[in-house]
Amino acid sequence: MSPTEAPVVETVGEALVWGENQLGLPHHSSYVNEAHEILCWILKIKPTDLFLRIQNRLTARDKIRFFDMMNRRVRQEPVAYITGEKNFFGRDFIVDPSVLIPRPETELLVDQALTHVRKRGIEAPRVLEIGTGSGCIAVTLAHEMPRAHIVAIDISEEALRVASRNAARFKTESNVTFLHSDLYGKLGPEWEGDFDMIISNPPYVSTEVYHTLEAEVRREPRLALDGGPDGLGLIRPLVQHAKRYLSPSGILLLEMGYDQALSVRRILEENHFFQIEIIKDYAQHDRIAKGEMNGPV
Repeated sequence: MSPTEAPVVETVGEALVWGENQLGLPHHSSYVNEAHEILCWILKIKPTDLFLRIQNRLTARDKIRFFDMMNRRVRQEPVAYITGEKNFFGRDFIVDPSVLIPRPETELLVDQALTHVRKRGIEAPRVLEIGTGSGCIAVTLAHEMPRAHIVAIDISEEALRVASRNAARFKTESNVTFLHSDLYGKLGPEWEGDFDMIISNPPYVSTEVYHTLEAEVRREPRLALDGGPDGLGLIRPLVQHAKRYLSPSGILLLEMGYDQALSVRRILEENHFFQIEIIKDYAQHDRIAKGEMNGPV
């Protein structure tokens, strides 16, 4: 069946079969479950409830929406942009093509931040996020730490509008200050030495690798993915100037590429960070780099 043909379906089960057939095309073979995800989003139900409704009839409106959304997916538009939402840390964040789609690996970055703050007993942490995108990191931290104050920076005004909407969605506007800036450029002297933590998921894909990414990934903002010739073009200045804004006991947390641990460790060492730690993600790839202002006691 051509993806432009309107399906003849009446029930949830028939819609799933049609959707699976569409995404079962060779270039979509790993995305069959996305038919389930899209249908759950339309019906506003949990995935675990979907198969309880296999015999339920779809409304004309739901059939049209499912058909249109599946056609968009077959054309390799990411599901998150189709539904306008992506789950991160148990919350559904607003996303659109102006922001990077949140990924499970980045939840580990948040986990590390929360663990550090709780371990140190910091009751009202001050956090700076570089490159907030959808705001998923800043908003999650604000929600998990209600006494925190977070400054979240992005060079994209469009991304900041999405992040602001997410802050409003999760009622964290009073905890998060959004700032339009290229790295630290708009931070005034009043913020020097002020932050307990700087956290970032910067662009870290090399330009060469960027051009080999799947078409759907390249629909995400290049600014949030392409880290220059070696993928470290933003990480270097981010680390270089971080100490200016960290408190004496502050830490820096960065997400990075799986093959960048040695390079990022070297950058942290060159900029006189201590207690450097490389943390693996759920697939056992090097993913998070942590550096502290203070040396060993």
